[in-house]
Amino acid sequence: MAHVKCSKCEHINPLGVSKCQRCGNPLPYIKIEEGHEKQEKQSPPAGERRKDSFSISTLRRGETFAGRYTVIKLIGRGGMGSIYKVFDNTLKEEVALKLLLPQFAKDQMIVERFLNEARIARKLSHPNIIRVHDIGISGNILYISMEYIEGRSLREILESLPPGQRLPLRKVLLYFDQLCSALEYAHQFTVHRDIKPENIMVTTQEVVKLMDFGISKLMADTRLTGVSVVMGTPFYMSPEQVRNSRDVDARSDIYSCGVMLYEVLTGQVPTGIPKPISELIKDLPPELDKIVEKCIQPDPKDRFQSATELRNALQPLKELVLSGDEKTIYSRPTEKVKKGKLAISRRAI
Repeated sequence: MAHVKCSKCEHINPLGVSKCQRCGNPLPYIKIEEGHEKQEKQSPPAGERRKDSFSISTLRRGETFAGRYTVIKLIGRGGMGSIYKVFDNTLKEEVALKLLLPQFAKDQMIVERFLNEARIARKLSHPNIIRVHDIGISGNILYISMEYIEGRSLREILESLPPGQRLPLRKVLLYFDQLCSALEYAHQFTVHRDIKPENIMVTTQEVVKLMDFGISKLMADTRLTGVSVVMGTPFYMSPEQVRNSRDVDARSDIYSCGVMLYEVLTGQVPTGIPKPISELIKDLPPELDKIVEKCIQPDPKDRFQSATELRNALQPLKELVLSGDEKTIYSRPTEKVKKGKLAISRRAI
């Protein structure tokens, strides 16, 4: 099923709504033809299709794009573009093909952001980061082909949970350990700037894949982001990113991780002075309060200074949850978890 992503807050909305269900921002009208026969009746032959027709219709199953990619199906659609599952006739494998809608190709900054995603991602090679294969342009359509993932985004996973239910703590800690591993590596080259559940893919084998470096910038490159331009998703943006998107480093991603960790564990994003996690969810250990609180400190110097520090802080909790099957788990004395009794309810695990 296709969805429409809000270009303002990037909430995933069901197809057919005119305004974003989260922020009220007007959504673009999207016409999608899902049946092959219906598409055949309403579209001219493939050889006669106008180059600008992608702005009002989808690619058809079996159609070849850019002389290389055979369309299998539409995966999703948002305010800036579409993603298809395709067969790459050069690599001889299924890949994901991300297209930028033609009307946005007229905006040079958006084009630069789109191209920047590919330039940066092509430099990154890590098991927890989506691999980019190719970048190109066909007619007036910019595209990126990337590793195809069988799985769901963390947002889709959260939204699929029944009301009142949360992800088990064991899964949360495993997911965030892999995310931190990806950021440890990526921060050698870039700051992601848009860490959120929509950009975290989880495969059917429970492997986390970080995606969408479209608003990132190489640390050495200062051309793309103007002082007046704010890039990111408001709910997850650090205070310094809100003030000046140019003036951020890896600690901004740490802030976003803290917001996301709070949301995954409690079902809500932290606002104002947030209540400690263990007060909202009684069967979670208070050690998580300290970790999240440090992640979302307003001043970057008061946060974890790297993804490695955050990963090390979560590691003792992860080891305890994975190794213990008693209702009460006793922690070893470490710098991150003080000596004493760490109570973790079986329901949380």
